[in-house]
Amino acid sequence: MAPVGASGAEGPGEVSAVLADPALIPALTQIRDSPQADFVDDACVRRYLRACEGSTKQAAAALATTINWRLSEQPASNECSACIAEPLSHNMRVVGLDRAGRPVIYTCFSQALHRFDPAKSIEHMTRTLEDACAIMAARAKRIQFASTNAIAPVETCVWLVDFYGYSFLKDSDPRTAILAARLLAHYPERLHSAVLVDAPSVFSATWSAFRRIINEKTASKVKFVRSSGGALEADMASWASMPLQEWLLEELSENRRKECQQGNKAYWLPRSSGHDPRAEDDFLRSPEFELTFTSRLADATTQKTQSSLSTTASGMAANASSNSGSILSCTVTVLASLSSAHLASFRDWADSSWSIALLMLTGLLIYLNAASFSNSKVCTASKLELEPETGIPEKRQQPPVRELGQQAARSRSKWFCMPCGNLG
Repeated sequence: MAPVGASGAEGPGEVSAVLADPALIPALTQIRDSPQADFVDDACVRRYLRACEGSTKQAAAALATTINWRLSEQPASNECSACIAEPLSHNMRVVGLDRAGRPVIYTCFSQALHRFDPAKSIEHMTRTLEDACAIMAARAKRIQFASTNAIAPVETCVWLVDFYGYSFLKDSDPRTAILAARLLAHYPERLHSAVLVDAPSVFSATWSAFRRIINEKTASKVKFVRSSGGALEADMASWASMPLQEWLLEELSENRRKECQQGNKAYWLPRSSGHDPRAEDDFLRSPEFELTFTSRLADATTQKTQSSLSTTASGMAANASSNSGSILSCTVTVLASLSSAHLASFRDWADSSWSIALLMLTGLLIYLNAASFSNSKVCTASKLELEPETGIPEKRQQPPVRELGQQAARSRSKWFCMPCGNLG
């Protein structure tokens, strides 16, 4: 059965033509002898055909490029190294499923403190896309096994980008957009819609000009809405279940509270009551949640904390034997080091997620003009009236934020030719 969203124009003949293309055969031979042998199936080929508007030659070349990339980079097995080192480096994650079973990805600018490393942001974005693809595949197998009826699998996901906290000065590194466009080329026809919440008005103007140079089918799926006045709720009602709508609205609201800024929120940790920032409740209880980086991050941070505390306790025990005064000294040192490490972790996490939200906008706008994103949607909603940002503390062993901002500004001046940030 054709996947949800498939056009039906890519028949068996076209699929066979792609698989028999001489440009693809060497890559096919290599991947079939690797652990990623399941990557290339008929559905995969059809996605590349749709992205290339039916051209078997272009689809074969594009698929060969992706296969070579996957064999080289091993994206399915790579975790986000920044988050493993300090778990607050990014916050883009799968938080639920829409009514059709599509993974819903969420990220927020204000929940990011480390956004000056485009490569690390792309690494995390890759991890998130791989999680979404793994969830779609696992859920399709589970549902087909439990059902006697043929059910169309989903192949696309929904992205919700919360622009609260966005700063044009800090979040306009063109390198991120360029890397994002390159990455998305390896995930054609995987985006169902992108809901961009509270995007600055400059993006609406940019999109109005940009949509004139892309195909109407894509442009018709792009819209800007406001989060005030019920517009956001009306948009979500068309694709999200009521529990997911409530979770997303609460997550957006929480991420705008003063007490949740500057790294004071750990999205990957469960709570004893109230809103769970990890994901929507139904998704948390599903087997697919275990496939997310969020679930693995919680385990990794728990182990890291236990290891850190064990090492610290050993040091304290050794020093305590000298005299009673050293016990107090050790205790103060331990508390100070734990607090410092905790704060630094929050700074790292926040930075990178800002870049991710930027790349999800700028990269999508660049890439929407490519055939591989011909079925994507983009939605945006307005700014809420909130207190101004208070700034971000400096991260240990990194240049001050002011210096990094100046470096980013100098970089942008070489790339941008218009005040609105269009690439030159």
